[in-house]
Amino acid sequence: MIGSSIEILALTVTNAARPPEHVAFDDDNCHDLCWARERFGKFADLWDAIRSEYWQLLFHSDASVI
Repeated sequence: MIGSSIEILALTVTNAARPPEHVAFDDDNCHDLCWARERFGKFADLWDAIRSEYWQLLFHSDASVI
């Protein structure tokens, strides 16, 4: 998390049948969750899990302030 937003820095795909696949994103551009979902749609379950964890962290943080 960067502030209150999500920034995707890298993606590592692991599979027992083959070596890990690493994808690093260039630091000059902001790659948010929406961008990652569009670019790597086959990982929809991962993006959903990240979104869910993000919302939990965001609401938890807000609740502690009040």
